[in-house]
Amino acid sequence: MSVAPSFQNLEKVGSPFIENGREYIYVICKNGNKRKVRWYDEGKEPKKKEVKTEENSGKSDFEDFRAHDAFGFGEENFITVYDASDKIIEKWREDIPAFSVLENAWFGFYSPSYFTGTPPEGVRAVRLDWKEIRRYDNDNCLAMKDGDWVQHYVNEKLYGYNVSEYQGQKDEWLVCSVTIMKNIDTETHYGETHIHIMKDSVGNEYVWTTASKNLEVGKSYLLKMKVKEHKEYKGVKQTVVYYCKVI
Repeated sequence: MSVAPSFQNLEKVGSPFIENGREYIYVICKNGNKRKVRWYDEGKEPKKKEVKTEENSGKSDFEDFRAHDAFGFGEENFITVYDASDKIIEKWREDIPAFSVLENAWFGFYSPSYFTGTPPEGVRAVRLDWKEIRRYDNDNCLAMKDGDWVQHYVNEKLYGYNVSEYQGQKDEWLVCSVTIMKNIDTETHYGETHIHIMKDSVGNEYVWTTASKNLEVGKSYLLKMKVKEHKEYKGVKQTVVYYCKVI
């Protein structure tokens, strides 16, 4: 039994518990906050079955081979994952062979090992080795770990560990002092809107999109706000809020 690699050195609190059919445990983060994280069962190595072909007679492999082969880890056993915007990737795809840059829910944008092109400026590339995400610590294993675990692991490789936790519950009112980290202007059918990326004193991140307010980056405000939803963006847990009022 284990937690994700970034949490393995943190103090565990209490015993594992089941929520919505999945197993969790609490850990104490570096900032002192208690955080609920997935508790994984590495399980036992599955039985091998004989796979015989004309080219590979007598060799055996694990029954679940789809992840390794389907995602293009290939004989070199790695892929390259990217941190880049949709627009940059789409522009890059115009200049490279088809299927050189793919996308899925676990890796985001990535290239199979056979692609040797150089990403353009503004695209950060990180190598992901198969042994980092294979289900069992065995060179013959071609099955991938739980998809949620892999997604979290890849996000941490790309963006690093983040202390942000979800705050409140849906439709709950919060009163909190936040600092405006970013204010992104965007045009919609309703005119210009402002996407405020905000953090509280312990690093929890909030997102507020509005056309009625345009808060100053770097300045702190005491806000009364209502929780709309929780989401994760590039490995960061964000509390999306609305009906915000500066107090």
